[in-house]
Amino acid sequence: MSFCGPCEDIFIRQAVSLDKNFDHHRTWRSFLAAADQGCPVCWRKFDTLAPDRRALLRQLGAKWDQDLSIHSTRCATTVRFTMNSAGCLYMAFWSQSDAEYIPFPDGQECPDPRYFLGRHLRTLAFVPSEEGDGYVAPLQGTNSSSTSTWNNVQSWIGKCESDHKECAGRSDAGWYPTRLIDLGAQDQQSAISDMFRVVERGEMSSGEQYTTLSHRWDTMQTARLTVTTMPTYRSGVSISTLSRTFQDAIAVTRRLKLRYIWIDSLCIVQDGDDGRDWAIESTQMDKVYLNSFVNIAASVASGKEGLFFERDIAWSERLQLDLKIDRGDGRTTSGSFLHVPYHNWERIDMSPLSQRGWVLQEQLLSPRILHFDRREVFWECCQAVASENLPRGWPNIDADKMDKVAMIVARKRLNPLNDNLWAHANDNDAPVTGFAGEGLHYILWFGLVLKYSACQLSYESDRLVAISGVARYLKTINKDQYVAGLWRRHLEKELAWSTIRPLPADASYPYYAPSFSWTSVNGLVEPATHLTSGKPLVQVHPVHMPSASNPTAGPAQRDQPFQHDVFGPITGSTVQIKVTGQLKSMSMLTYGGSWYLLPSGSSRSPPPPNTITSTVENEAFEAELDHTVENAQVASFQAKTFYYVPWLVYETRNVIQCCLILEEHDRDMRQFRRIGICKPLPAHQHKSPLLLQEDPHRDLLPGYDKKTTLHTIYII
Repeated sequence: MSFCGPCEDIFIRQAVSLDKNFDHHRTWRSFLAAADQGCPVCWRKFDTLAPDRRALLRQLGAKWDQDLSIHSTRCATTVRFTMNSAGCLYMAFWSQSDAEYIPFPDGQECPDPRYFLGRHLRTLAFVPSEEGDGYVAPLQGTNSSSTSTWNNVQSWIGKCESDHKECAGRSDAGWYPTRLIDLGAQDQQSAISDMFRVVERGEMSSGEQYTTLSHRWDTMQTARLTVTTMPTYRSGVSISTLSRTFQDAIAVTRRLKLRYIWIDSLCIVQDGDDGRDWAIESTQMDKVYLNSFVNIAASVASGKEGLFFERDIAWSERLQLDLKIDRGDGRTTSGSFLHVPYHNWERIDMSPLSQRGWVLQEQLLSPRILHFDRREVFWECCQAVASENLPRGWPNIDADKMDKVAMIVARKRLNPLNDNLWAHANDNDAPVTGFAGEGLHYILWFGLVLKYSACQLSYESDRLVAISGVARYLKTINKDQYVAGLWRRHLEKELAWSTIRPLPADASYPYYAPSFSWTSVNGLVEPATHLTSGKPLVQVHPVHMPSASNPTAGPAQRDQPFQHDVFGPITGSTVQIKVTGQLKSMSMLTYGGSWYLLPSGSSRSPPPPNTITSTVENEAFEAELDHTVENAQVASFQAKTFYYVPWLVYETRNVIQCCLILEEHDRDMRQFRRIGICKPLPAHQHKSPLLLQEDPHRDLLPGYDKKTTLHTIYII
């Protein structure tokens, strides 16, 4: 183990002072060279970056072969140490800059890597060596199919089966999927090891367990169950005809001494029946994964690569630091600390498989998962996580730094749907402001929405159904009504979601979700977690859509409560949200690349062209649209009629938190579509009263009631 010069200066030549910054590498080129040459601290630090960030650092770092101090007093990297009450040491690498670009003396500008990478550098965690000795283990086998890997797998499964009540308690031993892949009885597998066949529920041996496979579909997925290929797969097919990933998943299943495996492309009819089989099977994905024995996750592999990889195991060597620590109170102590590579789990979170929308619910619902990465195999169940490098899981390095929710979900990376977690949902100390009592259920759901909306789907029409398995399971716990991605109990607040990275609306997409639901957009979504303390200014109720045969039905028929759950898939409007509140007219302005809401009661509505700057500054509010507007559509978009509804105010003062922005769909039916949201910035709350002022045309707007001075409309 050979430290680079800057690391040697910090760790060997002086006592480490807590809560003090140490200059590290002066240039990015120096840092990259140290990482490439194997400095045990620098290469680990570099390794914590996501692959795209490592590439960016190499690209930008090559331009920075000079001392950054000519532009700033900061180094490329700075190190800071802290210690918690349990004696665990944290080594934070700081590399931040307020400027995206730094000017050179010749007038040119170059991106500053500190700005683009500083917030992505991870903290290295160390535990006292005597505590970490039982946790950190260098890898043994140079292939992930080795005996040493399998010994770990058997140990994890054995402990889970014998000690983990929650993992076993989620399985209904009497339930099986409609179809499974039959690998033959254990005593027959050696004789017919090259054959498998697809069997149906009535043909399965009772008491048998099955595995599932999570994988990325290839563009040329050749092994598919169709109406045409059904007889062939039912009679028996050679395993050698399958992709390498499928073959390896079968090998893992057999090493577990199990007879059956479920693979989506071979257990759901993919073609030839007009989607009838998929429509049925997609509604029971929760049961398929909940009742499996273990999920096999091909985290990085394409179909051709398989699950097992040759690997260089040198990276897994233990890093132990013998340090003198200046505690800042006149005391200097000596200690030995062992690095805990907890950040390795980010390889799974950032893996190609984890970016797929369908996979999120597969991994959330499975009681156990084996993640096959290029470096090592990871284990995850309802009560533990582990890896070949950390075979006993994580030592308790973060307990005093994390609140209850973070410790459950982040520290252990536990399945957030296990029953033990939900049992704590009503604890008084649960940090869930605004959702009293059962709030933890909904806070965790918000986290799933944020992660899921960032995932990719081959078909946008799957956006609602691909998370329906999680929703079905969660409904059994919270006993709430599920309405197309939202929960009835806090519907007023949940409707205040926004789109972080909106994309253009694609008119070619078929209808697959109502506009009031976040599942109707194909961009990254921010749930309304930051608005949970707001007070609704509206009353909302899910009601039935008017039928095509009676579109002008009266209020008694139109306002029938919608009491079903909307899990998807859906092909047309079945539910609408009845809203009672203040409907106000508005103009939509575009200025500086952003869109702005201008209330019709404004003194400058619409604003003269020469006053638009002052209008935006004094009377308009920035709008967050659910979809971007292409340049060619700006004029036609502005010509539409828009409205807004003041939605939430702060509980402690009558200041608007957000308004929903709507466009008219059918005036006679009082139907509107949601197109965005407006959340006034704190700096603009002085003009917030403009959003609540009386609309001069309120009695002419749809749904106005003179007695209540409120409007009743429907969002579809």
